[in-house]
Amino acid sequence: MLCELLGIPTEDRARVRDWGNEIAQVELSDGSNRQAATELGVYSLELIEAKREHRDGSALDAYVNTPIDGELLTDVEIAQFVLTLSIAGHETTRNTALHFLRLMQEFPDQLALLQEDLEGRLPNAIEEVLRFSPPVVQFRRTATVDTEVRGVPIKAGQKVYLAYPSGNRDEEMFEDPQRFDILRANAKKHLSFGIGAHFCLGAPLARMQLRCLLEEVLRAMPDLRLTEPPSQLRSIWFNALLSMPIAFTPSVEAAA
Repeated sequence: MLCELLGIPTEDRARVRDWGNEIAQVELSDGSNRQAATELGVYSLELIEAKREHRDGSALDAYVNTPIDGELLTDVEIAQFVLTLSIAGHETTRNTALHFLRLMQEFPDQLALLQEDLEGRLPNAIEEVLRFSPPVVQFRRTATVDTEVRGVPIKAGQKVYLAYPSGNRDEEMFEDPQRFDILRANAKKHLSFGIGAHFCLGAPLARMQLRCLLEEVLRAMPDLRLTEPPSQLRSIWFNALLSMPIAFTPSVEAAA
């Protein structure tokens, strides 16, 4: 979907996916994630030039050829945006879908509630998954002015660690925050998409993608089950799964 929106040729989409996956593995010590970022950057510059010569109505076409306040974005600015989207545009949404299916197996009572009214309860269930198992573990911000949070002084220039799993289980916001509850009335109050100036640009798209994908999966594979525990990416940044083997009974109706 990301590649479609950006106007990336079909034959290049697997490479963009692989680059994004490698870039996200920030704890690798062999330098492969930095190499992947470099390769994606070079590819992005080539793609930018192609969009400049042949407009196609894609989002990347708009970034390249539309002035903002009378000026075009630089090639480096656009390439950096493509690099950001290569991670944020699919790594987070993909892993949220996986965690959704994982949690439904770990909490079969919640799966039963969902199956009673799949279309009606799915949107709120997605929000509760985002709250309970956010795809991003942390970000670091820099204070721009002297301030204070809960009595703790923070000086301008100091680094602040934002822990999304902690914020999403704030006892003052969520009743019994350690409970996974797809009927939670204020599940959408989670911070997994950020807040304020840092709110996720792609949140509406991610919600739509998750709703469409998960409804199709749950209808086509109602007895989906894990065959072994998922393997977790070693990361302080992403709550990501490397693999999650499943089994299900093929449905003649679903296939039709």
